Amino acid sequence: MHVLLVNILFQGGQTTHTIELAVGLKRKGVKVSFMLIGEKAYPRLAKEFRKIMAENGIPVFTRSDAKTLLPNVDIVHAHSSWTYALAVRWKEIYGVPVVFTIHGLGIRADQRLEKANALIAVGRRTKEGLPDELQEKTVLITNGVDLEKYKPPPDKAPSKPLIVLYAGRLTEKKVPGLEALAAAVQKAGLLLLVASDREVPLGRNAVFVGWQEELLPIMQQVDVLFACGRTIREGMALGLACGVLGENYYGLITTAEVSPENLDLSGITGDVPSRDAILKDLLLLKKPKFFKKCRSAARSLVERFYSLDQMVERTLEVYSKVLAG
Repeated sequence: MHVLLVNILFQGGQTTHTIELAVGLKRKGVKVSFMLIGEKAYPRLAKEFRKIMAENGIPVFTRSDAKTLLPNVDIVHAHSSWTYALAVRWKEIYGVPVVFTIHGLGIRADQRLEKANALIAVGRRTKEGLPDELQEKTVLITNGVDLEKYKPPPDKAPSKPLIVLYAGRLTEKKVPGLEALAAAVQKAGLLLLVASDREVPLGRNAVFVGWQEELLPIMQQVDVLFACGRTIREGMALGLACGVLGENYYGLITTAEVSPENLDLSGITGDVPSRDAILKDLLLLKKPKFFKKCRSAARSLVERFYSLDQMVERTLEVYSKVLAG
């Protein structure tokens, strides 16, 4: 099986998702190629992307290679809505089946989605938000994390005071959550690091470290992570105490005895972020037993439900079904 992954390059979890999917498929013995679009907009990220692909023996192509590449491909797997039309055109020209992964909310029915052989939604809310006529062909496969790459550092003692990291893109709707977190961290006497694409005025305990193409090194130095989406899964895999914070505050991950259907890591559901609610949780994390419990619960949940191996296996099931007709 020869799979061609197609994506528009930009900063964010979608790019990370496609990198790890490519590497995971390669580990399973699948022949993988990657068509990358938009490299000129992010030259540094593009260089790092190509480096990772080269280290894993995965060739990277551009649109100019389509005519020679597509006749030798079994499945095209597109990961950006901007590439759906291109994938459908290739299907019509070369007869190659296409799979689309839908990474965001608000996708409406159109001819591109209807012509796909299969659809993958990365979250429950994403799948539920699709039109009824697309539900039958849509499979829910959540983001998976490489458990070998993201694993708890051995014998890492908690910092004194605890170091809290906020990580993610900062939209206007997320600013109140970060402000509430910063106020709570200051009140609790902790240190806050902010890894984001925007800088906003925060308290004296907050340090803005800018956008990080690779969060792993900084995550390995902190104790607590507030984030959502893919980033929160990476923190959970590292065994950090994790709070789901985006547009709303979902709270801390405190137990592994929960199913993915009852756990929303999107940062969209939950309560309006408030300093007092987050402060209450931070004060609990200052208690060693509770802190240890949260770290263990986070890692256990990722091992059970959000591993890269699980994501790859379920994706391969979709490919096999598509190829079987």
